[in-house]
Amino acid sequence: MIRLLLYLLLVSCTTLGKNTPQFTGNRKVASQEKYGVLILSDIHLYASTNNKRPSIVPLKFQKLLEKLEIFVGENNIKFLILLGDCTSGNVGDQYSLRSVTVWWDRLKESLQPLMQKGLRIFPVAGNHDYYTQNHRDGYRYAWCLFVSDPKLCPYSTNPYDYDSEFNLSAPKPEYYSLSYRNLDLFFLHAVDYSISKEQEAWLQSATQASKQNQHTKLAFGHVALYTRMIEKPFAAFGNKVSSLLRAGNIHHYMNGHEHYFWDEFIGETKFRQTIVGTSSGTYNYAPHLRNYERFCKKKNSDGLIICEMEPEHTQFLTRPSDRKQIYKQMFVHLEIDPDHNSYKLNPYAFYDDEIVSFNDPVL
Repeated sequence: MIRLLLYLLLVSCTTLGKNTPQFTGNRKVASQEKYGVLILSDIHLYASTNNKRPSIVPLKFQKLLEKLEIFVGENNIKFLILLGDCTSGNVGDQYSLRSVTVWWDRLKESLQPLMQKGLRIFPVAGNHDYYTQNHRDGYRYAWCLFVSDPKLCPYSTNPYDYDSEFNLSAPKPEYYSLSYRNLDLFFLHAVDYSISKEQEAWLQSATQASKQNQHTKLAFGHVALYTRMIEKPFAAFGNKVSSLLRAGNIHHYMNGHEHYFWDEFIGETKFRQTIVGTSSGTYNYAPHLRNYERFCKKKNSDGLIICEMEPEHTQFLTRPSDRKQIYKQMFVHLEIDPDHNSYKLNPYAFYDDEIVSFNDPVL
């Protein structure tokens, strides 16, 4: 009898797993599983190949993707966001539209193992994706390649059927919104430090329409609202966009472009801006000295400077000679908790062919 009681107790405890019902007043609500969003930025496919570069997809990025195949399964990743500069177009280059579409085709081929696991991909344009008309047409081709909105992409060959779980509202491939479960996401066209009147009107309307719901809300673009590469950011641009976002109950914006990781609260409103570093590690920059000195003050025993970012106390190492971060290649994982309507931002580095936490525990 005692063994039977112990067995029944063990079984009853085992069933209290991740789907254990929650109780809200007199109403029982089933617990929802956590899931993840993957964020990559500034991949910078090579424009052409040569003896040293047999593929236009950077080798470091290819190696990262091999590890991400495992990471995606382990962290229940549902979709991927590309924060721009997937390609390396330049002002006035002479690449044909055919060449540009080949860049994007090669990127899709490299991402195919993730797509085969069911990941949807949602991009924004970067400045290097958008300089010439061929770049711009190529980005729209890529958007249809990945997003496959039947209203804007009637001839798309994307293998995915339009998934009702992803509620997409896209006036243009350049800017759009997406609702998924408990998330409301807003993708901005920010390839320079300006925003068109048309996009401004859309952003105000779209954010106000969802303002009152209880979803987690995030915004994405390519350039920073408040760049940290120069001493004084373009305040008019940052203030305009951040005020529109805050008015819509959005208090966190993520971007790429600057090729280093930086995560901070800005101003008295504590508006959060996260700069995601390059996911291919082809080249790197550093924040301006004045911005750097605010968060990077202590030295470790090796003479490297420790930086600590305020939102989640992420710590990492930099070189005092040029302020550049030791980890050159990185990505971000958003861990979404639907039960508590919250999320955690987890930065990761790709170092010595392994995925490691960007938040260095041994400094």
